[in-house]
Amino acid sequence: MLTAAKKMADNFRSAIARVYRIGDSKGIKHRKHAMLWLFQVFALTAGLYGCQVWATSSLTYDCSKITLTHALHLGFRKRLLGVKKGTDTHCVLRETGQMPIFFYWFRCIIRFWNSLLSSNDPLLEKVVQAGLLNASRSDTWTYQILHSKTSLHLSNF
Repeated sequence: MLTAAKKMADNFRSAIARVYRIGDSKGIKHRKHAMLWLFQVFALTAGLYGCQVWATSSLTYDCSKITLTHALHLGFRKRLLGVKKGTDTHCVLRETGQMPIFFYWFRCIIRFWNSLLSSNDPLLEKVVQAGLLNASRSDTWTYQILHSKTSLHLSNF
């Protein structure tokens, strides 16, 4: 999983560079609102790619804040706002009207989970059942999802 997360972080870094290039070429590099929209369209989607597989261990804020993707996400926002590196994460996210990166990962993973549960495919039903039977093992995908659900104090999803 670490290799997949590193590869995704590299893709995320490239997508952020693409946002800067687009902003520069269109002359909107200093328009914060426009750059945030470009980030949402180009960089965030790259940051979500494959998160159903590699991000399950980072579905809480405390776990996600040590990831390279989190640092890249905040680095872009802090540079855009022109604040110091030591500025509090929550202040930066609030100022830009954004959620922490783990929230976006969690939303994608829950959508994937719900599509697995609502599938009519007999093979997928067996996969889900096997995952639920192994949910007590801490190294499984299902355990990580259910653990994050309890960590975030969610009763139903």
